[in-house]
Amino acid sequence: MRYFSIQLIKFLVLGAVVLPVAIILWGELAPSQIKSNLKYRRGYPGHLFTRLQEVKEFGAVDLLFIGSSHAYRGIDPRYFSAQGIISFNLGSSGQTPLQAEILLDRYLEDLNPRLIVFDVSPSSFYDGIESSFDLLSNDIIDGSSLQLALQQQHLGVYVTLFYAWYRQLLKRDIGFKEEVRRGSDEYIPGGYVASSAPVYHQQQQDERTWELSDQQLSKLSQILMKMKSKGINVLLVRAPVTASLFNSYTNNEYPDSILFEKGHYINFQNKVELLDTTHFYDARHLNQAGVELYNRELLKQIESGKYLH
Repeated sequence: MRYFSIQLIKFLVLGAVVLPVAIILWGELAPSQIKSNLKYRRGYPGHLFTRLQEVKEFGAVDLLFIGSSHAYRGIDPRYFSAQGIISFNLGSSGQTPLQAEILLDRYLEDLNPRLIVFDVSPSSFYDGIESSFDLLSNDIIDGSSLQLALQQQHLGVYVTLFYAWYRQLLKRDIGFKEEVRRGSDEYIPGGYVASSAPVYHQQQQDERTWELSDQQLSKLSQILMKMKSKGINVLLVRAPVTASLFNSYTNNEYPDSILFEKGHYINFQNKVELLDTTHFYDARHLNQAGVELYNRELLKQIESGKYLH
């Protein structure tokens, strides 16, 4: 028994040394295509790195937008600026309430918004693993990062967290600068990403149903309670998608019924006159013409509901 215990201790000590070194070498040397459990991508699609560099110096706002790509690709701060409203878009790719809470904890105090517009499209209530890769790759690594990994209990998140911490510790990304343009995307100051992709071509959508993660719904409730304690109003919104995609879900009333109970909630699907092949560039995202129509109706709802007063 004593021999076994000694050998086990040796194995654990060796593993504690070898595993971190292996992760670092894997991250530095292996081709990105084969790193399925190490997804460190500074400058990840969605321009989160640039957005978070800008927000640090942005200052107080009237409106803070948060959520997934439905937020940062669908709500243009320039429209609100033209109406005399200062805003910032703190959305990120695939963002779920788990990542939203971290971003709010880090940047809410400096932004000090009068109203948070929180995109809660049902696609945001899943495991959120890809969004964690994005956040770990493009923001600081701290206690909240570790808590995120512990909540998700995913090997890839743990590995990416350690690798991102190593790069932060050794300042491996000092001087990194993200390109403003990437393919058809262009980062617009204020957190928005504009797309010049061609309009959407109608495609057949398979029938499907919504399923919402209890963990994410619980986290949303925690965020709303935290904002209420700070005296900050929150408006929950569901951004419009193509009619063909929306109608492919057989239980659209299910997420709506849950989100209506969470607080002030608006589903914009049928509040804006949009055409699939005119106002979208893919099934889930509005093009600039669609964004302007959506943002006009969004501001109308904000003003009619007196959310800023």
